[in-house]
Order: sequence, then structure tokens, then C-alpha cells
Amino acid sequence: MGRIRFYGCRLHVRIARTAVRKATPSKASGGNRLGFSGFGFGSVRGTGCAMMSIRRPNLDKMMKTTIMNPYEGGRTAVLAFLATSAFAVATPEMAPSGNQEISEFIAMDVASDSRMKGTDVSVKINGGIAILTGSVKVLDQSERAVERAMAASGVRAVVNRIKIASSVVSDSALKSSALAALKKSRAVDAANLRVSALEGVVTLDGEVSTWDEQEIVREVVSGVPGVTGIENRTEVVFSSPRTDRQIEAQLAGLIANDPLYDGLHLSVSVKEGMVRLKGEVGTKGEYDRLVRRSSVTGVFEVNADQLKVNGDLAMEAVEDKHFTPEQMTGALADAVKADDRIDARMVSFSLAEGVVTIEGTVIRKEEKFAAESTARGVPGVMAVNNKLRISEARPEVAANAPLVTPR
Repeated sequence: MGRIRFYGCRLHVRIARTAVRKATPSKASGGNRLGFSGFGFGSVRGTGCAMMSIRRPNLDKMMKTTIMNPYEGGRTAVLAFLATSAFAVATPEMAPSGNQEISEFIAMDVASDSRMKGTDVSVKINGGIAILTGSVKVLDQSERAVERAMAASGVRAVVNRIKIASSVVSDSALKSSALAALKKSRAVDAANLRVSALEGVVTLDGEVSTWDEQEIVREVVSGVPGVTGIENRTEVVFSSPRTDRQIEAQLAGLIANDPLYDGLHLSVSVKEGMVRLKGEVGTKGEYDRLVRRSSVTGVFEVNADQLKVNGDLAMEAVEDKHFTPEQMTGALADAVKADDRIDARMVSFSLAEGVVTIEGTVIRKEEKFAAESTARGVPGVMAVNNKLRISEARPEVAANAPLVTPR
């Protein structure tokens, strides 16, 4: 049996690697206990609800918990919650299929993420494009929701329309907090960076050593409370080689932020530009993804001899999307069409080696940020070079101009 639907009790179902996943029917009960191999569940949070967190389940032990009630003999085990009329229905689907089910899966996955506390995110799927709406407290939570949605099977791109709470932090305090966060980061040298803030928008100026660091400084600032947008004007000067410490911090953050590695015990070390990965992943796709993404600037070799694939840790309904340039171009074009905040007549997107460059003219800063967030919602996009100008006088462009131009 596969999919579990939960109703009532404000349940948040964590669909992660800690989930009940590949338990098989128990012969001790006549072979009729419920075997979970699809959605399953890991931890259940909610008012008045029982709680459980299981990584690699022992079914007999699991069935004795307060929320599992085995009915021996020829009956199927029933999952019952003794709280506010909550109940569950098991259906034989192995993974979500169709727009509604994929939307429900992403919404539950986002809501159950411990980093998404205090948020309210809704999901709609149209033609493989996930459209996220709702509200969050900080910019980092908005982008976290995008990462989770991008990982879901059946999603080609994400349009992020989530609202970020209005900043109640003064410009001077926001500037100080952003600069402090950059100085604290072990992944980047903040010595040559300048920060300013205006009405929630933080502008980054100065010099960074690599393209990686240009993205890292943006990521660091996105987690600062009060930041509603980021203007990244830093210049890459290739001034000095990256240290092992910086690379190790970058990769540790990459693993922590990737939904595909939730619940896994992975470690990374770097010495003289050689990365060593250690631990277990669930699929060959996750293995390849981690090795591929570990080849950041400054890395000369990735040693994955101690990185193993354990099929018991496989996670349904999410996947690595290693898109071709053609697939990325098509996904971005469809995402732009689905985002009515973007006037495609005035904005052009070009894609080259995982970097999206956006050019044109818009009237408001919100349009500029919308174009960038949509570009970041395409699997495989590593960086966005946002060259959009803000001006009330916008020149017309050809009506038949392509939405996305590959380079």
C-alpha cells in the first residue's frame, strides 16, 4: 500500500527520509499488516496529535505505537488518531500523480519543514509549473519553499509568488545585521564587501573572488530577518584562491539546504582542494547529484569512495532533475508565461552554462525581483545575472521575440 491522506487535527506530515517507507507485510499477523512503500510518514505534528519519527522502520515495533493499531488475523492494519476526529485513508498509489496530488504533496512537504515555521504556503500545478503563493517571515523561507517544490517529481519549474512580511527593521539595523551575517559566514571573505539597505531591500557591492561567492553572499543575506529583496552588484575579480575552509563550509551548506538529503548522515571534508564525501544516500541519482554539485570553484577532485547507495533510504516523490540546456530553456519559457508579473515584451532571458541573464526595462523593483525569482525556480540554474533596469519609460520590443534565448 502506498499513499496516506490525513484529514483534520491540523496535521503536518513530514514526507522525508525519516519516513516510514519500505515496510513489508508481517507474516506474524497473517501477512495483512499495512505495508508502507509510497508516501508514508515520518513525524506527525499537530494539536492533540500523537507524534512519531522513524527512520528505518521495524514494522512490529511501529505497530505498537500509540498511533498504530494492529487488527490481527485477516484484517488490514488501520492507522487511527485519537484526536479531534482525525483519520487516515490508505490508497494504493506509489507516489503523487496529477496536478492536485502533486500540489498536496508539496504543500505538506513545505509545511512540515522545521525551517518553515510561521509560514503559510499554497501550491498550484499547471503544466508541470508549480505556482507558490502565501506568506513567509523571511526571504530565505520563500526560497526554501522553492527548493522543496523543485525537488518534487512532476515539477519542471517553480513560480514564486510568496509574500515576505513587511520589514519592521530600520535601514541602519538591517545593514548592520546583513554585514554581521556576511562576516560570520565561513564560506566567504567579507573584507571587500559593502552593504546598504533601503525599505527592506539590501544592496551588496564590492568584490568577491569567484562566481560561487557571488551567489553565497546573496544566500547568506537572504536569511537575515527584515530582508525582502536583494540587489547583488558585487563584482567577481578572481583575486585569490578559495581556502579549504571556505569550500567545506559551502558544501556543508549545500547539503543542508538540499531537500534530497533530508534525514541523511553525510559528511564532507576538504584538503588541498580535494573533497571527500562520506555517508549513505538513497539512490544513484542522489549520489550523482552530490558528486556533481561538489565540484565547486576551487575543487580539483571529488573522492566519493566512502559515499554509498543504500536503497532502504530511497525517497519516493522527489528526484534529482539533471536537465539538458534544452529542457531548462523550455521550462524557463513556460514559467515566464505562467508568471503574470512579468511582461515578456519588456524582459528577455538568456541561458548559458547554468547562468540566466535577464535584460530589459521594468517599472517597479517588484517586477525585477519577480523575474529573478522565476529564473531561480528552474532546476539546474546555478546563478542569475539580473541586469533589468527600472524606469517609467520603457522601450517597446518585438512582439515575436523569444522568451528565452539559449547561448
